[in-house]
Amino acid sequence: MPDYYREQKGELLLDARVPELDIPAKQVHLEKGAKYGFDALLSATGSEPVQLQFEGATSFQLHYLRTFVDARTIVLRAASARRVAVIGASFISFEPAASLCSLGVAVDVIAPGSNLWNA
Repeated sequence: MPDYYREQKGELLLDARVPELDIPAKQVHLEKGAKYGFDALLSATGSEPVQLQFEGATSFQLHYLRTFVDARTIVLRAASARRVAVIGASFISFEPAASLCSLGVAVDVIAPGSNLWNA
């Protein structure tokens, strides 16, 4: 887990299922019985990304962001990159784009819509 989350006293729970939310009590109930309280709740369950097929593209060149491991792989691979293309203009697309920019990588965001939030 990144140091930032440790410093904020955050906890990373992987492969955890939430069958029940108790909104009045402000509690998340996990499948294995644990309960976590909250003041505010963000549900970021993710989804399966569209798998793009590009002739000649290898798994070393084309990455999808869904998991923490995916994020780490992108950062490691981008360390030697000068320019990266991010396909999609949703909130989740801008997170890696901003991170890569902060590492000094030039980033192009490519989207189908006429403005950023239409994608």
